[in-house]
Amino acid sequence: MKTAVDSLRELCNEASWFDRETTAVLRTNIDSVDACAGDLLWTVEGHYLLRWTLRSLISAGLATAAVPDGQRLTGLSEQLLGRTHPMTLITRRDLAWASFLARRHKDAFTLLQEDFPHQDARLARERQEPSPAANGRVHAVALLEDTAAVRARLLGPEDPATLECHVNLAVLYWSRGDRSRATALLEQSLIGCQTAFGAHHPYTVSVSDRLSLWLEQHKRRWWSRTRSRPHPIRPAKTGGSVT
Repeated sequence: MKTAVDSLRELCNEASWFDRETTAVLRTNIDSVDACAGDLLWTVEGHYLLRWTLRSLISAGLATAAVPDGQRLTGLSEQLLGRTHPMTLITRRDLAWASFLARRHKDAFTLLQEDFPHQDARLARERQEPSPAANGRVHAVALLEDTAAVRARLLGPEDPATLECHVNLAVLYWSRGDRSRATALLEQSLIGCQTAFGAHHPYTVSVSDRLSLWLEQHKRRWWSRTRSRPHPIRPAKTGGSVT
């Protein structure tokens, strides 16, 4: 089973989204493996193939067919991996993308909005973990910064994978109190999303909404600090004439 999954994964990574014939053949083979393996496919990282199938349907302009496929996949991922598992959240984002392209805009926005708290909660948990010196693990910020740099260099700054990494990095900055850096990076990411996906794509809209929320929170914090700041005591004016 693992050999078959690894072979298909390698072929999927090499296939071009524009080669419709090859991607169709790969989807057929993945469907066959999925039908034979069932839930066992998930124990050997086979969910990657299922997510690839969903994305290939979207790229082929088959968003209407991709929606039920994505709904089934998200249901399985929530059941087998958990509602807040990173792979589940990624699959739900892909389903939102398919829903938007299939003109099911309300469903797309609902999916993205429902996942905001889970993304923020996951980052908050990471912030509370022991330091890398205590547990020998790589610092989350440094790791994500390195990943973003590599993706930007290899894929380009406006590739969806690079943009997603930058957005995640901005959220991580924000969760750790680096508000200015987070806002600047999210503003830059929003411009990239508008170019790559379009202004009305659900992912672009979600990034725009998050940025608006951050700017509003920053404004309220600034106003609160300004009002609470004590006014300087000025010396009283003395009377008398000037000669």
